[in-house]
Amino acid sequence: SSAGGERGDLILTMRVQAHSWFWLDEEGALHARVPVTVGEAFRGAKVKVPTPAGDVMVTVPARAASGARLRVRGKGVPATKKREASDLIVHIELTLPTSDSEELQKAVDVIEKGYESDVRGGITL
Repeated sequence: SSAGGERGDLILTMRVQAHSWFWLDEEGALHARVPVTVGEAFRGAKVKVPTPAGDVMVTVPARAASGARLRVRGKGVPATKKREASDLIVHIELTLPTSDSEELQKAVDVIEKGYESDVRGGITL
């Protein structure tokens, strides 16, 4: 080699730090927690999600519940010579407003009237 040492294999060990919004599963799919507003979850929306290969626009369907999972094929970990790109699994995370205004309190009262049944009615032991 040009540095005077013997030629041979270079072995690299990489450690990837945990991320608060992204993680990989056993199959190599990239998972992302994506916060959405009440309006985006209720009406549906297109939201931008950053990925290692660049931003991806994801369509959140109307009436999406917190915890809903959306699969975006081939938009996870980028492809290499040995494998194709993995999927991106978006986990919808409903984020509530932080304001405590009287106007917001009234809006919440209106929303509460929109529930047609007990949201915990099906929970039994």
